[in-house]
Amino acid sequence: MVAEGKLLLSEEIIGESAALKQVLASAKQLAASDAAVLIAGERGSGKQLLARIIHRLSPRRSKSFVKVDCVTTTRELLERELLGFEKGAFKGAVSDKLGWLELANRGTLFVNEIARFPLDLQPKLVRVLKRGEFEPLGSTRIIRVDVRLIAATRRLSKSRPGVDAPSHDLERWIAGDRLQPDLYDQFSQYCIQIPPLRDRTVDLPRIAEKQLQFFSRRSGKPAFTFSPEAMQAMRAYSWPGNLRELRNVIERAVILAETDRIEPGDLGDIAQGAAEFRLGGRVSLEEIENEHIRKVLANSRTIDEAAEILRIDPATLYRRKKRL
Repeated sequence: MVAEGKLLLSEEIIGESAALKQVLASAKQLAASDAAVLIAGERGSGKQLLARIIHRLSPRRSKSFVKVDCVTTTRELLERELLGFEKGAFKGAVSDKLGWLELANRGTLFVNEIARFPLDLQPKLVRVLKRGEFEPLGSTRIIRVDVRLIAATRRLSKSRPGVDAPSHDLERWIAGDRLQPDLYDQFSQYCIQIPPLRDRTVDLPRIAEKQLQFFSRRSGKPAFTFSPEAMQAMRAYSWPGNLRELRNVIERAVILAETDRIEPGDLGDIAQGAAEFRLGGRVSLEEIENEHIRKVLANSRTIDEAAEILRIDPATLYRRKKRL
């Protein structure tokens, strides 16, 4: 079991920075327990990956890891998929269907963006966590399950990585009717903050090389390398989309590169973005801000999601987008 854990950590999360080591140590520490864990971090920073690692290092690793995405799933669909239903429970329910809770029995339920979990469904989730039971839609049967909850959020901001009690941001969720106190209590002990990629640039060369090897093999092309200038541009860039953006940039470079050596020009707008991030050259503050907004929009699925990252009103962002 120990060897499996080391293999998973070394293959799936790459880096030697002190911040990342603290995150991995916290994950390993919490994996042995059944406590609910909140993982906080920017979009694309690897929250789901860390949740999977906690699951795979835990005694539950032989059971299912079930993901619930509150960003892309409507309230009605979320309730149906979470609880399951019996035939005739609603129009279109032509047969029985197991829900995510039953599929996650003795395993792990991962809830992405817990702050968007519908307020009226939160008591049902708390009932599962506290009493281990729920009722499928259209049924009076009580289903008993043993589910471990790991949730993720982009909305927490903490000063240091690793395991800690959630900050006062969760209390603001309660005040804003986004999180019921009973659900908050489930996360009142353990939170892991994942540092953004820009705060651990010492890890970036190893991560980038690993991704380059992967996409080189997948493309069937000869092995690629980064030029020193390309690597310097990547280390200087702010990476608002974190690991996800890095992966997309490298995949695109491999597809479009004319030689087996990746140059700054193969990285798209990264070289320009790196200069803006360093405030080098004759670049205005408005230009830097506009470029940052473009990149966040490009790496977001909705206006609301981008506005949440940028911490501005969605209506304001929509107007800025139209001007851009």
